[in-house]
Amino acid sequence: MSSYGKIIGAGIAGLVTLAGTYLLGKNSGKDEGIAEGQQIAKAEYAEKIKKLQTELADKMRDISKRDDFILAAYALGTCCIKANGKPPAENIALLDDAVSGLVPREKLPQAVQQKIVEMVETPPNLPTVWSLINEYQLNDAKSLERFSLIVGMMASQDELRTQSESDFMASWNLLVAA
Repeated sequence: MSSYGKIIGAGIAGLVTLAGTYLLGKNSGKDEGIAEGQQIAKAEYAEKIKKLQTELADKMRDISKRDDFILAAYALGTCCIKANGKPPAENIALLDDAVSGLVPREKLPQAVQQKIVEMVETPPNLPTVWSLINEYQLNDAKSLERFSLIVGMMASQDELRTQSESDFMASWNLLVAA
């Protein structure tokens, strides 16, 4: 082979090597780019999942707080009805209307519905209701104002106030004022 042949052969080999390196580098860069894109997508997806989990946890806390308020409202309402001395059936419809502005009773979780039925059948006393309000951390001014509206509504069903009803109102007002 002549020296020109060797030079041309070496040049061709160099070009092939250069082209191969370029193509391999391009593919390698493409693979690295795909891997990097996948990592970014996974990170974004993980962030969205975490945000969704946080939102769902907040919603569940809100639902739990709503259920706690409803149970405390029914406990207070049935206690007030008991102090009123009237048959509970006459006043439960009013209590349902007062509290169901949040959620109709039949749409509440089964466990909450069952507790309401138990309270209607056996109303708690005021110290038990107050303990429940504290346990559910519903002793803030806004919640107590709402509870006082329920007490006022349940107590104003008739023009005659029994001694039991007057005692109940006085006890409730003392608890709220404390």
